[in-house]
Amino acid sequence: MKKTFNFIAVSILFLVVGIACTPKSTTTILWVSSVKVTADAGVAKFPCLQITKQKDLTNPNWEVFYGNIKGLKPKVGFFQKIEVKEVPIPKENILADGSSVNYTLVKVLEEKIDSKWRLNDIWALVAINGKTITVSDGSERPNLSIQFGEMGFAGTDGCNQMMGRIKNVTGNTIEFYELATTMMVCRDMTIPNAFHEALIKSKTYQIKNLELMLFSADKKELLRLRKVD
Repeated sequence: MKKTFNFIAVSILFLVVGIACTPKSTTTILWVSSVKVTADAGVAKFPCLQITKQKDLTNPNWEVFYGNIKGLKPKVGFFQKIEVKEVPIPKENILADGSSVNYTLVKVLEEKIDSKWRLNDIWALVAINGKTITVSDGSERPNLSIQFGEMGFAGTDGCNQMMGRIKNVTGNTIEFYELATTMMVCRDMTIPNAFHEALIKSKTYQIKNLELMLFSADKKELLRLRKVD
């Protein structure tokens, strides 16, 4: 009888200790951006989610999320409002440079179209600084391919192939930087040089009737491009 009592007492003790040591979970609400960013972790670079705990997306302050949300499938072109369960990881189980919390999707609460994805297309150059450009027979019309998912751009200036990066992309702002081109020298570099200069000066944009207008900081139209079918 005494042995049975001791066994029961020990079992209860283990149960109580186990419950006390079980990490407590909490839930939180997050918005997840439709665009990932490249994070630098020493010698490695990898894509990371962007999240915000703000209630709306009027002026979101996105933070890089270095962890993983189990069960989440980011949707290209959409913001996702999600409920997430957070469970602390015991210190002895935390990996080097790893997250101290396990995140699991509870449910997707809402989805909103990210209007910035309208930029993600190929745009043929129509005008520079308000002046319509003409392209001679046999020449290639300059174009710009905005690759929003990779936060980059590519295209041709009419002479050379070009590529670069984009940043500060919102519903009406965009900046082009790290512009690089091949090194061909054509007979007339007027349009290519003006195209490069206008791209780098661009700060805001507007899309209307299948046309993309890029503006300077003082709201001067620098480039007008038309969507390529």
